[in-house]
Amino acid sequence: MRYFIITGAARGLGKALVQELSSKETSFVLIDKRELSSSKEIAQAQGSEVFNIRFDLAAVEDIPELSERIFSQIDIRKASSLTLINNAAEVLPLGLVGTHKNEDLIYEVSTDITQYFLLTNEFTKKTQDLALEKRILNISSGAATTTIKGAATYCAAKAAIEMFTRTMGKEQAKKEFPILVAATTPGVIDTDMQVDLRTPPKEVFPPRNQFAALKKMGLLQSPQRTAQKIAKIFEWDKFPNAKVLKYRKDL
Repeated sequence: MRYFIITGAARGLGKALVQELSSKETSFVLIDKRELSSSKEIAQAQGSEVFNIRFDLAAVEDIPELSERIFSQIDIRKASSLTLINNAAEVLPLGLVGTHKNEDLIYEVSTDITQYFLLTNEFTKKTQDLALEKRILNISSGAATTTIKGAATYCAAKAAIEMFTRTMGKEQAKKEFPILVAATTPGVIDTDMQVDLRTPPKEVFPPRNQFAALKKMGLLQSPQRTAQKIAKIFEWDKFPNAKVLKYRKDL
């Protein structure tokens, strides 16, 4: 049985990945602060086992408890592989540095950085000594290497995730039972996050017109097409440890 733990699985890319990865040989633990029933129905229709956890990942102090709930749904004796897909992210609040409420920034940093690190840490504690295939795929963004005025926290978070991925991958390389870790930039996808980027006034988010133009010109990828390409990573002969995969170049 292939086990996939997917965060941010209620909509967008996360939901599309559920559809692409579903099969009779696949079991999911899906995590989101939003309702997950639609994603569950999609997976079950293709024969997958599904366990949903409604959880706001910004509640980082409760990540250890979340980890216990996740692994209570995984039968290690039946597992052929264990995969964590860190997909959940938050682009709000948008605005120039110095204009935010501190509590809003804390929420964004908790969602975009801290929970990634803590959930990965818990996954590693639980699985390091297991002699089976273990993988982590972190969903990054072109924002990791591109300055976007009005989204400094989001850009910094994605850059942090990419360095975390490379460093952990090298740490794992010589382990007896390594956990293979990679990240991917999925391209510009037609999701609710893109709506958030087109909505604020220009004085709050200076590049809003650029993002509006992408939508108007039909240059946004569908979540399903993007998920199809990302799902193929798990079919490769060798999972790309300590690598950051670029959507157009590597997938």
